[in-house]
Amino acid sequence: VHVDGPALIARSDARTGPPEERLREFLRDSVHYNAEHVTKAAVFYRDGHHLTGRRRQAIVELRDRYQETLEQLLEACRTAGLIPPEADTKLLTLAALGLVNSLHVWYRPDGPWSPNAIADGFVEVLLDGLLGSGRIPLAPTKGRA
Repeated sequence: VHVDGPALIARSDARTGPPEERLREFLRDSVHYNAEHVTKAAVFYRDGHHLTGRRRQAIVELRDRYQETLEQLLEACRTAGLIPPEADTKLLTLAALGLVNSLHVWYRPDGPWSPNAIADGFVEVLLDGLLGSGRIPLAPTKGRA
């Protein structure tokens, strides 16, 4: 799983446009990766902490860079006025990671949500959920883009 992390980060760094869209695309990439590699993700998230030495150091460095990228995207959303100034972007980062990194537990390719619908729902929970816009999807949306 960690081998493909740099590509996700590089794609994010190369994106331009509104911060909400950059965040959506970063989460979409992450959700797609986890959805397409459910078994690998399960092993990585459950057992990765057993690594030691250089392997562990490489994983920790990549994890930190991934979290930094996500937190920077959330900071950009805050700067754009999409989330309240008092929102803790570190906590939001950890919440987003919890959402994405738990896919291996409950996601099923034949289930009610497509990876894009999941990513869009996660962004809505993170952004709109803070603002109470009422746009958070409450029903499965498999056909959603």
